[in-house]
Amino acid sequence: MGSTDPNPNLNPYSGRIDAWIRSNRLRMNADKAQLVWLGTRQQLAKLTTELPLLSALVKPSFAVIDLGINIDGQLTMADYIAALCWSCLFQLCQLRMVRCSMTLEAAKTLVRTFVSSCLDYCKSAVWDQ
Repeated sequence: MGSTDPNPNLNPYSGRIDAWIRSNRLRMNADKAQLVWLGTRQQLAKLTTELPLLSALVKPSFAVIDLGINIDGQLTMADYIAALCWSCLFQLCQLRMVRCSMTLEAAKTLVRTFVSSCLDYCKSAVWDQ
């Protein structure tokens, strides 16, 4: 089965998705639509199928971004954690520039607030609480 041949098992589901999109008066931008298949590494290796939606073929990606969280096909969160660490390091380096104009207690409070807000962002999507 080639990458342009849709999987026949998905046709009923893509029709349902099309119907739902139309019934809710939504439009899909095929250029911005993101698709990620979820499964084990072995299962994902077998999939090359694009999903036909509203006369467009949506190509699957290794990872997609939803609510600022990188979600990969194996749900390892490795991309999200790497991006979060990089963002935190960048912001902490930026704080270093203004550190000299603050008291020690103000700087500690700012760093604690920044770190906790970064780590708490969308934690309910990562951990079921």
